[in-house]
Amino acid sequence: MRAIVVRSIGGPEVLQLAEIPATQASSFAALAPYGQLIYYGDASGLPAPIDVGPLYERSLRIGAFKLDIERDIEMADQARRDLAMALCRGVLRLSVSRTFPLAEAAAAHREMEARRTTGKIVLIP
Repeated sequence: MRAIVVRSIGGPEVLQLAEIPATQASSFAALAPYGQLIYYGDASGLPAPIDVGPLYERSLRIGAFKLDIERDIEMADQARRDLAMALCRGVLRLSVSRTFPLAEAAAAHREMEARRTTGKIVLIP
């Protein structure tokens, strides 16, 4: 399961989950009482409908987050400028996990689709 466990005492109290369909049931099962499951991506599909009844038994909560950059275009543009400046100043660094010759772009794409990468993939001309 690819999830970010924010805190864990007797089971995760908060799980941030991107790969939803494959891990939804096991994520709920792993949560500690009063735990919280936060969905933040739908690259692998949307979550299945959730029966809220079982949530009451352990006082579980569900949340979802989507970065809606079209809602406030100026804010998104400013965030991109701030990010670019932080990268230029060395405040942030990118994690480059693999490089591929440009001629092997299809192979790079297959690696991403198979989720065998972390960080960025760079194509070299």
